[in-house]
Amino acid sequence: MSAIAIVILFILIFAFAACILRMPVAFSMGGAALIMFLLIGLKFPHYSQGLYVTLDSFSYLAVPFFVLAGGIMQYSGISESLIKLIDAIAGRVRASLGAVTILASMAFGVLTGSNMATMATIGGIMIPEMTKKGYKKSYSGALVSACSYLGTLIPPSVPGIMFALSAGCKVSQVWLSTVIPGFMFGAGYLIYNRISQRDTEKKAPEPFKLSSYSLNLGKQFVNSFGALLMPIIIFGGIYGGIFTATEAGAVSVAYGVIYYLIKLIQVKKNGRKMERGLYAIFRDGLITTAMICCLLCFARSAGYVFTLSGVADALADFIVDNFKNKYVFLLVLNIIFLIQGTFIDLNSGILIMTPLLLPSVTAMGIDPIHFGAIMLCNLNIGSITPPLAGSLYFGAKMADADTVETIKEAVPFMIIGIVCVLIVTYVPFTALALI
Repeated sequence: MSAIAIVILFILIFAFAACILRMPVAFSMGGAALIMFLLIGLKFPHYSQGLYVTLDSFSYLAVPFFVLAGGIMQYSGISESLIKLIDAIAGRVRASLGAVTILASMAFGVLTGSNMATMATIGGIMIPEMTKKGYKKSYSGALVSACSYLGTLIPPSVPGIMFALSAGCKVSQVWLSTVIPGFMFGAGYLIYNRISQRDTEKKAPEPFKLSSYSLNLGKQFVNSFGALLMPIIIFGGIYGGIFTATEAGAVSVAYGVIYYLIKLIQVKKNGRKMERGLYAIFRDGLITTAMICCLLCFARSAGYVFTLSGVADALADFIVDNFKNKYVFLLVLNIIFLIQGTFIDLNSGILIMTPLLLPSVTAMGIDPIHFGAIMLCNLNIGSITPPLAGSLYFGAKMADADTVETIKEAVPFMIIGIVCVLIVTYVPFTALALI
């Protein structure tokens, strides 16, 4: 069976199981890999080996730690304090609520590394406020959806961990590769928000007073100090050589639990309750981790299909023989990722495409870290691009907006994202400068 036939058949089986039979993505991938093992005649022990070897890795402990830390931070009141701090800084400008939503999503990404957590938390607070100020519901839903993956591009990032371990790269370097692109996305969104919504929400009518502004800013900074301290501890520890990214995940959980308990004591004194208890947060974290582990295991077995059957090497030879120009190859990569991102979720896309394309990328002389930044940026845009567009549909539902209108409002954000991706692709400095 030819390499192209193997890839096409795998995709068809996977798509049939996921879309027609409505099987979970992880089991659809695992089932497709199992069928391909039998059809191609690969040694079956390699299939079970893929399941075992994947989780037999100390580095993957970072995944449940950061998932759990994100859940703790989501329900501990940190998001509200961050939003108030950012509002104190930028709340007087035109279209300020939109700007606060963008900046808060970037800041919250430093704490969670999850687009859905960022979207649920920031969107849950900001969408009602934006609606009161006259923003269209469809625009609010589109903005929150587009901002959600800023939480993935700004480290720490669970998808970044997945790519790093799939490609054999350092997690810290992959995280740093998407920092500048994340700020590029954010800057583009801020400019568009200001231009498109300048007449929706005008700047504050009362005259500016430096004393009042400084007093409010100082107050919100003090209230947010606990939230701001967490990324300092995590990134200071990682890049200062004190602990690894995996150990940083454990530290973030410990810090989050302490922060939560202090907040719990304060809330109880006021006769109120926390939005979610620690038991429920840990339970949700375990469920999410189990889902990710299943995805990781079956994706590794699917990767073995491409590796053991020679598909990855054949693809590398084909690309080297037919794409003499590296820049044309990079353009093709972008097109592949953009199309793939509209049909397959972010984590699945990373785990399927990394082992398939990495040999070709290496053969073309492209830095794997640069390749990772391109992939992560592209697949994130796919989360707001129909037909899959999971984040976009969720945003429309949160805003109680018409889905079609929300898709229309999201188009400028898609265009901004594509422009940023092209800059990252053809200006490697944007991905490699901080490494």
